[in-house]
Amino acid sequence: MKKNNQNGIFLLINKKFTYLLALIFASTLFFSCDTDDELPTSCPNVEILGYNIEQGALTGNFGTSLNSLSIPNFTVLTAVPQPVSFQSSGTNNAVFNPSTNEYVLVSAERGLVTKVNTLTNVSTVIPIPAYSSTSVLYRVVNAPVIVGGNLYYGCYDFTNQLFSLLDSNFNIIPASTTAIAQTTLEGYNSQTFTAATNGINTIYFLMGNRIIRYNTATIGAAIVSAAITPPTGSSIGLSYISLEFKQGNTLYAMMEDAGVSNSKLVELNVSNPLIITKTDILTLGFEVNPEFYSSVYDDCNKVFYVSTLQGISGYPNGQISKIDLSGTPTLVGTTLTTFVELGLTLKE
Repeated sequence: MKKNNQNGIFLLINKKFTYLLALIFASTLFFSCDTDDELPTSCPNVEILGYNIEQGALTGNFGTSLNSLSIPNFTVLTAVPQPVSFQSSGTNNAVFNPSTNEYVLVSAERGLVTKVNTLTNVSTVIPIPAYSSTSVLYRVVNAPVIVGGNLYYGCYDFTNQLFSLLDSNFNIIPASTTAIAQTTLEGYNSQTFTAATNGINTIYFLMGNRIIRYNTATIGAAIVSAAITPPTGSSIGLSYISLEFKQGNTLYAMMEDAGVSNSKLVELNVSNPLIITKTDILTLGFEVNPEFYSSVYDDCNKVFYVSTLQGISGYPNGQISKIDLSGTPTLVGTTLTTFVELGLTLKE
């Protein structure tokens, strides 16, 4: 009987020990997984690419700044051929093509594309064959955008009042051609229209006060929204510019009212592609020049950058501002620049 009691005690201790080991093992697994889940996610250092344009020079400066800097500070990488004189607007849009390692900048009112190979820093300037500026035909190409690895451009024929999608070789995609009367495009300087994409199958162009939407999975005629309702008391020169993709059915843009020294960052809800609703996000405290400006949105850090002239007409110098959108929208700071940083885009 005593021996049986000893065996029982031994078995009880053995069971408890086994249970304790299992508990320690499970706890180790639990806390290891929990620690991994709680590791803070950090955004990678990504280069912001831009092109500093100088009045009257034969070259401009192609440079880079890191998104990790509190205030952008561009380092010149190379001097590149300058395709436009500074007075020409429509040099606001650029994109980085990761498949070719090229920075692609459009100068809409000159009908030229500047490409910089970011591996070799070799630049080329290419005429856009679809561009025309004659008494017979005025047609502008702008707003490069990459969707599903494919490069597209927007094109507006002011003479025939037609909007089209162009492929990477500047060929008009016939099925995309959509009639948009110029008289319905309120705002200033429609040549500087911009684009945004969800990166999957949708391209949004912002022209004047309308969103022009394409589905790249089955390219056909665009869906063109009604005019975005302007605020009460706004001038006829009010423009929506600088389109950026936020998430889902929400886009960022800037609202610029000619002669009003307070441009605004706004959200555009495009859930209904025909009726766009606008929400004011932040009053900038300065006016963005609708001809000479550029923007880029860093989705990981939730930061919006905008570059423009100082004091709207402060030729020849510019400024670049950083807006934190990770919480309460806040203007972090503004850096004054010599000349203007245009064609802002992320190298990703």
